[in-house]
Amino acid sequence: MPNIIILILTLIISVLGIVALWLGYEKDKSEDPEAKKKFRKNIFILCLVMAFLNGIKALNDYSKPQAVPLAVIEQQLLANQVDILRKLSVPTQQEVESEIDKEFQSQFQKKKKNALEIYNKGAGAYKNGNFKIAIILFEKAIEIFPIPSFYLYRGASYSLTNQNDLALDDYNKSIELKPDDANAYNNRGVAWGKKGNFDQAILDFNKAIELNPHAAYAYTNRGCAWGEKGDLDQAILDYNKAIELNPNDSDVYYNRGTTWGEKGDFDQAIFDYNRAIELNPDDAKVYYNRGTTWGKKGDFDQAILDFNKAIKLNPNAAYVYTNRGSAWGKKGNFDQAILDYNKAIELNPNDANVYYNRGTTLEEKGDFDQAICDYNKAIELNPSDFDAYNNRGAVWEKKGDLDQAILDYSKAIELNPNYVRAYNNRGIAWGKKGNFDQAILDFNKAIKLNL
Repeated sequence: MPNIIILILTLIISVLGIVALWLGYEKDKSEDPEAKKKFRKNIFILCLVMAFLNGIKALNDYSKPQAVPLAVIEQQLLANQVDILRKLSVPTQQEVESEIDKEFQSQFQKKKKNALEIYNKGAGAYKNGNFKIAIILFEKAIEIFPIPSFYLYRGASYSLTNQNDLALDDYNKSIELKPDDANAYNNRGVAWGKKGNFDQAILDFNKAIELNPHAAYAYTNRGCAWGEKGDLDQAILDYNKAIELNPNDSDVYYNRGTTWGEKGDFDQAIFDYNRAIELNPDDAKVYYNRGTTWGKKGDFDQAILDFNKAIKLNPNAAYVYTNRGSAWGKKGNFDQAILDYNKAIELNPNDANVYYNRGTTLEEKGDFDQAICDYNKAIELNPSDFDAYNNRGAVWEKKGDLDQAILDYSKAIELNPNYVRAYNNRGIAWGKKGNFDQAILDFNKAIKLNL
């Protein structure tokens, strides 16, 4: 029973008890025995009821929590917390390491997937010649994983866009990360070579060969560097080794053929060009070089055949038209020669050599005025071309303008003081003008230079 009800009943009974005591007091005054007896009975009943109600209240109070001081409560709460904490559990170190490994592997796999996707796009762009795009993509790949291969790819892309300083930076970083990578040294050597530092290039090719003695490409590149330095014999030795290691690389035969040609061994050069064409029948530059070599041997028909093939493979190669024009000119077919020179000028209007060649052909055809126009253009494009001045002087002489001829011969000699033909031509012009003393001086100089 709620304490409030018990309290109310107790108060009511207490009031009734007071009233009963007051009535009993009045009854005592009457001294009526029956009234007193009844009064005592009522008092007894009231006492029993009050005792019963107080007992119920006591039971309710006992069932409630007892009030305790605040300090005791705080101590009990702390004790309860300690008991609760003692029942918690935590993972073991092995479990923690396992979760870290799983999370690391998850993140790593995501980064790896992203990097490989970028790599595939970058490698595709590189293969297709889109080097600027390749640079951007490998930049992103390096941000994810700065590994040597990505630096090597970006460096190669820089090199192929003639950004050789940036290429060197990437090759240096690749070597720093992977000091035993022959490819990085080889590529850095190429970058040095493109900057004209062939000594440094050779040092890097040496290191590449040291790390990988079977790297045919390193021997090929070192051979090119030796050739640029003018050491043709050493170049051929490297090309020989490259061919020994990789006998199916057409570029090495092409390079060795070019070197044989520079040494004047045209037969050996043609032999190497034949092998290069056998391995790669669609390489226009090999046909062009072989045609040029045939021309040096005096076989202009064979030269024209090779130039025809080169033009078929690469119709926009102006220099091939120029050389075919020269071959036609050597055969005396000046009209066909002029057609080829016209085509070369159409493709490349800033090549002084083509105007010079066409001027020579027009001179041989007797078209002196047009020849002078072409020599003028050749000199405009290349003011240091002493041959153009000499030839223009010869045309002026044929036109009877000896003074203008002597001026051009003199300019040719100024540009090339050892130019025998110009001294000889000027001597003839002086003789035609009747100045035999000056003529003799020029002839003496020509003879002295020609000894």
